Order: sequence, then C-alpha cells, then structure tokens
Amino acid sequence: MRWIIGIVVVVVIAILGYQYFGARDTDVAEQVEQDAPPPAEQAEETAEVPGEAAEETAEATGEAAEQATTEAEQATEEATGEVAGAVEDATETASEEVTEQAEQVTDEAAEQVQTGAQEATEATEAQIAALAQGDPEQGEKVFNKCKVCHVADEEENKIGPTLVGIFGRPAGSVEGFKYSDAMKESGVTWDEETLAAYVADPKGYIPGNKMAFAGLKEEQEITDLIAYLQEVTAQ
Repeated sequence: MRWIIGIVVVVVIAILGYQYFGARDTDVAEQVEQDAPPPAEQAEETAEVPGEAAEETAEATGEAAEQATTEAEQATEEATGEVAGAVEDATETASEEVTEQAEQVTDEAAEQVQTGAQEATEATEAQIAALAQGDPEQGEKVFNKCKVCHVADEEENKIGPTLVGIFGRPAGSVEGFKYSDAMKESGVTWDEETLAAYVADPKGYIPGNKMAFAGLKEEQEITDLIAYLQEVTAQ
C-alpha cells in the first residue's frame, strides 16, 4: 500500500514540476523573443555597421585628402613665391650688371671717341700748320717740275727768268729776259698769295703769258713749293 502511495506522490511531483518548469521556459522564450530583434532588422543593423564604418572611413579619407591638398597648395604657393623672388632678385642683379657693363662700354666708347676726335683735331691742326708753313724739303722735290725752265738759287735766266729775289718783285721786271706783254702789263707783284695763285693756274691767272706749264693741282705741293722758294731765293 505504501509503495502505491509513493508512486502517486512521485507522479504528482512530476506533474507539478513539469507545469512549473514548462511555464518558466515559455516565459523565458517569450522574453528572449521580445528582446531579440526580428531577423531582418538584425540583418539590417548588422549591415549598417560596416556601412557606417565605411562612411566614417571615407569621410576621414576625404578630410585627409582635403588637408593634404591644402598643405600641397600652401607648399606650392610658398615654393612659387620663393622661386618668383629668386627670379626677381636674379633679374634685378642681372639688370644691374648689364646696366653697369653698358655704362662702362659707353664711357669707354665715349673716351675713345673723344681721344680719336682729339687726335684727329691735332692731326688736322698739324696738317693745317704744315699747309700754312709748308715743307721746304718736299718743296724742293716739287721744284723738280720747274727746273727745266727756272733756276732758284742763282741769277741765271733759262727758258724762264731767274727766281732769285722773286718775293716782292713786280712781274716781268727781270733784266735781260724777254717777257710777254701780258706778263709785263699784269701789274702783279710776287708774294706768297700771288705766286701760289699763278703756279696753280698760270694761263688763268695771267692770260696770254708764255709759260708752258699746266700748273700744280695739289694745294700741299703749292705750299711746300712756296716754302722752298722762300728759303733758296732770298737775297
């Protein structure tokens, strides 16, 4: 009898335990079901996590790229400014050097021109002085053209009259020489100017005279000849 009562007690305990623990499990399952998001939402949330991370990464990358670009632009501007400054300094220095060289060349050229002009002036003055004074040695060579007809250092008449004492003497007045009427009537007195004009153009200066000489065409030859005659014909 006791064993029957024991079996009944066990069965009752089993039933009560099942009801208790079954209900508890059901409540836990419902609570878990309520707390857990639906599979789609969970998947969406799970998918949102990498998307947000990618977005944050892209945003960080963009900011880094923008900062790098800004820094590169600043560096470029600074480098450009430095290069421009260096170019400007170099250009200014080169310009100053070119200007100095140009001024130096100009000064040297001006000095050379001045020196050349001074030398030319001195040479011209020397030539004028020589032309005015004449060169007796050169005049003696010129007189070789006259030797056939005239003697300059002796009172001797040849085809033409002697030239001794000619300066200050009236034309056509040497005794013993037969002059043309044109020469005797010319009214010329020989000096530097009249003698120079005559030997330059005998027929033009005293038309009708008998001297068969075309004349000297170089002014220097005439001046040198006058200088020579002044030395050798003086009495």
